[in-house]
Amino acid sequence: MKLRKFSEIQEISDMMYLYIIWIPLTTILLWSETTLGKKVFKLEAESYWTSFIYRQAASQVKTIPMQENDVMAIPFCIRRTTVVTVKNILYTNDGPENVFSLSIDGTPIGYATSHNKSNRGELWNLISRTGQVGEPLLVSGGPHRLQLYILPPDRTTRTDPYGIEVDAVQLEVDDDDMTDHYIHCWKTLCNDDITYRERHRDRNDVPSAKIVQMSIKTECVEEDNIKIPVYHENLRQFRITAMPPKYRTFWQYKTADFDGCPEYSDFHWQYLTVVCSPDAASRKHKTSFLSFHKSVSKSLNCILKIEFDLEGMHFGKTNAHIGSHLIIKLAKGQNEIIAVPHYGVMKNDSMYVVDLNPAILNNVTDAYLWELPDFTWAQKEPGKEKLNQIFIEVPSGTTFSELYLRRRPERDQIETDIYDNNQVKIQKVEFDFWWRDPVIESGIEQNMTVYVDTLEGEIFQGFAHYIRFIEKRVWSPNGDMDQTFVLYQDGSARILPIVPHGLNTYVAFGNDIVIGQADPHHFRPHAPIRKLVIHPHAHLIYAYYHDGGSAIIHLFSSVEQTNVTVTNVSFVNNFKPFAIFRSTWVEDGRSKVDHVTVNGLPADHILLDKWKELYGTTFIFFRQCVSIYNTQSPDYAIDILSDMEV
Repeated sequence: MKLRKFSEIQEISDMMYLYIIWIPLTTILLWSETTLGKKVFKLEAESYWTSFIYRQAASQVKTIPMQENDVMAIPFCIRRTTVVTVKNILYTNDGPENVFSLSIDGTPIGYATSHNKSNRGELWNLISRTGQVGEPLLVSGGPHRLQLYILPPDRTTRTDPYGIEVDAVQLEVDDDDMTDHYIHCWKTLCNDDITYRERHRDRNDVPSAKIVQMSIKTECVEEDNIKIPVYHENLRQFRITAMPPKYRTFWQYKTADFDGCPEYSDFHWQYLTVVCSPDAASRKHKTSFLSFHKSVSKSLNCILKIEFDLEGMHFGKTNAHIGSHLIIKLAKGQNEIIAVPHYGVMKNDSMYVVDLNPAILNNVTDAYLWELPDFTWAQKEPGKEKLNQIFIEVPSGTTFSELYLRRRPERDQIETDIYDNNQVKIQKVEFDFWWRDPVIESGIEQNMTVYVDTLEGEIFQGFAHYIRFIEKRVWSPNGDMDQTFVLYQDGSARILPIVPHGLNTYVAFGNDIVIGQADPHHFRPHAPIRKLVIHPHAHLIYAYYHDGGSAIIHLFSSVEQTNVTVTNVSFVNNFKPFAIFRSTWVEDGRSKVDHVTVNGLPADHILLDKWKELYGTTFIFFRQCVSIYNTQSPDYAIDILSDMEV
């Protein structure tokens, strides 16, 4: 590991950036004089040593005893290449001085000397500081090793038979985005030696494309907060490549992670122990509002009114469009009642009211369920609230133990084999309810029709919400197969290389990319597909879009990578992107992507580096930090191709 003294860097005062070439790795590192804020971290000595002494003054009430010639190794991790300074060694000593020698990754950085004081043992309970040790160093991102060595006394120094006790080392890192997870290597192991510099080449045979930053921050790793559209003025062909991640780890985390996510529930709203009285106080739950009113037609009756909003296609959701169940349950000990419900929906600035069948509830039949069909409710719109209402008229004083509205249950997706030659299987899949179904229902769009055309002729025609290619593991004696390519009706594609040798489980997809022209400002960008014509013998897909665009998709999969080459591109709007990369980043080590490199040059952080636009012909989205979320999901590359490369 090569280190540079910070003073050597400061001498080049007229340069904004300093490029350092490391031999033999020939890694080009970029350091900017305009650095981020500094953070100081405390590395507790007892975390790296087996024996300790209790000292009340120590930060964790523990110190580590060290004698001459003792060595303490403290591992730490750095997020990216930056400047590191040892600000202090915190220690206790009561007696002759001791000399520390410090090094990082075997490179000496300086010496520090303890005080030479004694007070009959009382100073062991007083924490002292050495002050800064050595000069600031430029250290690469990744794991490192800080080493403390207690020097033996020279001829002029009296031997200290009691040695010294170390409490902690304070390390200053010039990176405002550093956290304890990074510095202690607990959760995040990053290495900025991970690059794609081998993909660097200067090109003038094709015009550059442009990627635009449209990402936002999130605390939920299940949300796609990374959104990067890709533009090109005269696109003819391009290639998307999915490759195994460059970092090396045997981790295989792939389960869902809802930590930090909004609480999900099938219940749109739910109220417990509801007493219907015109004088009762109103209540709220989620986006709903429950109020009580006196009946106009029957003076002894009370009306429950629930107003609520549901998110729909505008937010990439289906709650407002899928059917629902309205359920009421009478509390115990109530007299028999008749519940008379109806609901109202605001559409096109008019309220449409629909009566539901009355329900008789008593001690025998104490609950009733109304099934409301798909497309009953209005979706939430900007500037408009409470577009949906439910009214239930009952005798005043009636008590319900429960009152709620929830999504109807959904059946499992239907998977149908439409081609299988024992090496490649193609399936079409239908959801019970697809998020684009509302526009399909309205006639604006159509279902995606799928044709399979073999050398023997057409063997299938039907509609699907998505299709998937499943390919045999070439190394598997059991004939195991894995998904390598999925294409949805909304134009979203997910890609995987064939599972690596010896990995006897599936790999999670990770990123996705919208192939086709989509509005990048939409919450869930989409390029709806009207028709797919699949030629399985050639691994070709002819895609026809609802906006009139078309393209040919060529597939090739191996353990090393899966290539999705898109040719004969005929898209109708040059002002729209031809693809949109979508992914997730919550923090380094908990993401599906954390860096992007253009033409193999030094990488930008996917979100923290504040870039706005980048230009080039090759864009690679990858991770430098081992992730505990979808660990083995692939890196993605997007290449603009010349006519000669197809």
